[in-house]
Amino acid sequence: TVGLMIGDGHTDNLQTDNRGDLGLRPPFADPRLAATEHDPTLVERGGEFSETTFSDTALSRIPDWSEERDCELLLAIRKLKPASLYPLGDGDPAPITSVVLFVEPGDYPFYGTHELLEPSGVDLSQVLADPRSIILSERLAGALEVGLGAELHLQGPEPFTVTGILGNSAEARLREMEAVVMPWALLSYTDGVEVFGVRADTVYVKTPSTADLETLVAELEDRFAGLRVTSTEHLREQNTEITGYLTDLATVLGLMSLLIGGIGIINTMLVVVGRRAIEISVLKTLGLEGRQITLMFLIEATLLGALGSLLGCMLGLAMVSTLQRVAESTVAQTLEFHVFPEALVMGLTTGIL
Repeated sequence: TVGLMIGDGHTDNLQTDNRGDLGLRPPFADPRLAATEHDPTLVERGGEFSETTFSDTALSRIPDWSEERDCELLLAIRKLKPASLYPLGDGDPAPITSVVLFVEPGDYPFYGTHELLEPSGVDLSQVLADPRSIILSERLAGALEVGLGAELHLQGPEPFTVTGILGNSAEARLREMEAVVMPWALLSYTDGVEVFGVRADTVYVKTPSTADLETLVAELEDRFAGLRVTSTEHLREQNTEITGYLTDLATVLGLMSLLIGGIGIINTMLVVVGRRAIEISVLKTLGLEGRQITLMFLIEATLLGALGSLLGCMLGLAMVSTLQRVAESTVAQTLEFHVFPEALVMGLTTGIL
């Protein structure tokens, strides 16, 4: 059930997960990694902090295409190498390695909302309006033991000021596991360009409601050779495949637990039958054949299996609430509880057998 909940969580609200109708990434800098020919003028190696970014040429041509198709764009830097942060102050605080993300805060994200834990009720654009502002994930703020107004060293001689704190799941996604397993910080794209000296490595696109996404994807791939485009439909396929593996893993873990319990069940049933040898002898003396007695025991075992499996399903659903919180922290996403008939049928069938 938990595995299927994870699957639903990553195949619903795909626009929110994709941060837009389309997500654009630059071509691979190494042509050996690219499946098709690509335009080398679209991509640059990011140097010290990022491996691959869009070139100035790409960042001028893509907005031109966007205006022609009446689309909206947001630039972001999401593939920086992990950076070390530590608070300024007395002593020698240990640095915390974290994922650093840069976005244009004006309309970010196109879909969904980022509700700040601190200060509450404030827009993202307001807390990132000033230069060298930084928003911390709740996990990172706890690790650094800092709050609003604290100054952090990240890059360059001037410190960054903490202006907001977000929930851990706000930027964590299944396809960006770095922000799932590591604490992260969110900054303005302008600071990414001016402080780190890197360009965008991701472009989010919001298309008109009447647009045909597949047509736009084909057009982008034709106009910008090698451009990596992720539409919501592509994302659905990718997430379905990934969550299928997670569901299979959860199912295998459940079956392993059942196997361990099954050994105890088998031993118990053998002891029960052995202790009822006199009863079996009496039944045979009264004229019952061996197959009839075997059928009696099989019916009894089936009833025990059915009742035990029904009880197990009810207890299992009760345990989902606890496992749900563990899964949410693991995949960094809010999951909605559902009763899945296929999970119950699997549990009942396997338990009875």
